[in-house]
Amino acid sequence: MEGAGKDRRRVAISPLAARILMVATVAALFALLYPLMSGLRSPAPGTSLTVTVARDGTNWSVTFTEVPAGRLPSEMYLLIRNASGGIVFLRTSFSDLTTANWSTQRILYVDGNPGVPEVMRGDGLRIDLASYQEESIIEISDRTRVLLIKPLR
Repeated sequence: MEGAGKDRRRVAISPLAARILMVATVAALFALLYPLMSGLRSPAPGTSLTVTVARDGTNWSVTFTEVPAGRLPSEMYLLIRNASGGIVFLRTSFSDLTTANWSTQRILYVDGNPGVPEVMRGDGLRIDLASYQEESIIEISDRTRVLLIKPLR
């Protein structure tokens, strides 16, 4: 008789709902723990990019003071936004910022170390002041992430 009583008990939650609840709980725990654990890792050494920005006559002179190692001009990109955040210069690799393209882009990649193929300290960008006014924002990235966001001022 005891066995028959067990069959009569109502199940508070269906097996399907229980499984869905278990999966949702695991997913919620993962979503909470992932940012916490990924924030504990320190960035890899040599991944920062720093620049100085100055007015140089009719141009902005952006000089690289620290560059992540091993980046080629074809692997680094420039995007420029206006002060309102709208894109005024689409993401373009440094290798395409040449004197031949100056008339249309009004931006030049300056290789300060011509004997070295990588982008290095001392290299930079020349950006036309009339085309890209003060408070325009430059974004420099590589293939995987944005390395620098800086206003022109």
